Amino acid sequence: MTRSKTAGLIIVMAAAAAVVALKTWQRQQQAGTPPQLPRACDTCITPPKNTGSKGEAPKVPTGSGLPCLVELGSTECAECKKMTGVLNQVRSELEGRVDVVVVDVEAYPEEADRWRLRVIPTQIALDAKGQEVWRHEGALTPQELISKLRELGLLPAERPRAAGKKPHPAAQRPSRPAPSTTAKTR
Repeated sequence: MTRSKTAGLIIVMAAAAAVVALKTWQRQQQAGTPPQLPRACDTCITPPKNTGSKGEAPKVPTGSGLPCLVELGSTECAECKKMTGVLNQVRSELEGRVDVVVVDVEAYPEEADRWRLRVIPTQIALDAKGQEVWRHEGALTPQELISKLRELGLLPAERPRAAGKKPHPAAQRPSRPAPSTTAKTR
């Protein structure tokens, strides 16, 4: 073999090795990057970086033995602000049947890591044992949230009444009209 052929062969082999090495490196880099998933909503934002919290985060699950609806959001996010009113309504409607907990991930950024958040707001439903059974990114209406909790079987059929509390008048059966006291005339 002549020197020029040998040099050409060495150059081709070096180029092939460089291409293989580059492709291997690219695959390794891509393996460490999570896949890009579609955003849940246009106004959702990514959670803040964990730079330390402002104390102890709200306890989730609560330990009450009830299912739990967790809202992870922020006071700075438009969709999160919308969810504040929704959650207040859901909390009042489901009191005693489902615990509703709001976690501000600006104040408790470690919670964003704990719950593996991609965006806020995110709602997570936990069963009575504290296991995650559902997750949603973005805003929902109170009806959508309650409907989803029913669909998941997390709502008991009827809200328990406090002892001694009478049912709402609309829930009572209508009484029969009193018999007429007027005598029939002939």
